[in-house]
Amino acid sequence: MLILASWCVFYYPALDLKDPLLEHYTNIIVSELSTEEKEDIVNLPEEHLIDLHFGLGLYIRNKWLWNNAAPELIAYMKSHGITHEDNMSGVISYLVWTKLYEDLTPEDQKKVNKTRKNKTLKYQIMRRDLDKYLGPVPKKNGQKENNK
Repeated sequence: MLILASWCVFYYPALDLKDPLLEHYTNIIVSELSTEEKEDIVNLPEEHLIDLHFGLGLYIRNKWLWNNAAPELIAYMKSHGITHEDNMSGVISYLVWTKLYEDLTPEDQKKVNKTRKNKTLKYQIMRRDLDKYLGPVPKKNGQKENNK
C-alpha cells in the first residue's frame, strides 16, 4: 500500500512541505478543528491517512479548491505538478496530520506512536481474519501474495 507521505515526497519531490504558503493554509485548518477532531487525526497511522479524503479532504476542497477561493494555493500546487484537487487536499491533510504531531510534547508523541501502532496491528488482525473467512484478495499482474 502506498502511503500518503510517501506519495507526497515521491511524486512531488520539489514540493517544500515547510513553505510558508502551505504552513499558512495548514494553520488555518488546524485552528478550525475541535480538540476531538485533532485527536482523531493525529492518532491515525500514516497508512490510514486516506481515511481523511471524504472528511477533512472534502472540507479543504470545498473551502479553497473547487470554488477557486485560494488561487495562490492552487497556483502553488500546480507549479509543483499537483493539478488535481484530490491530490492538493491530500497534501494539506498530510501537513495537518504532521503539524498536529509536531505540536505535541515528547510524552504525548510517545502515546500517539503507541496508539498508531495499536491501530495498525488491529487492522492487520482484522485483515487476516477477513482473509480466512473470504479468502485472500486476488492479486493482479504478478503482484506478490501478502504473507501476513
